[in-house]
Amino acid sequence: MSLPRGDRMAKETTGASEDHRWLVSQNLSPYKGKWIAIAHKSIVASGVSLKAVLREARQKGVEPLCLQVPEGYITA
Repeated sequence: MSLPRGDRMAKETTGASEDHRWLVSQNLSPYKGKWIAIAHKSIVASGVSLKAVLREARQKGVEPLCLQVPEGYITA
């Protein structure tokens, strides 16, 4: 039995929020200019192609939050 759409969206949003909070505390300088896939408070894939990063993350069984780390990324 699947969750109603509203409940499923709330669960997905909560997971994304937790990943986002985790992400902002990480040093992403090794990933400058690359795409990263985040799931369950970890970077599950990275590379120069969004398509390849998404495919790799999905092969690991996750629907990740993906973003490209800017070249000029500054860490604290």
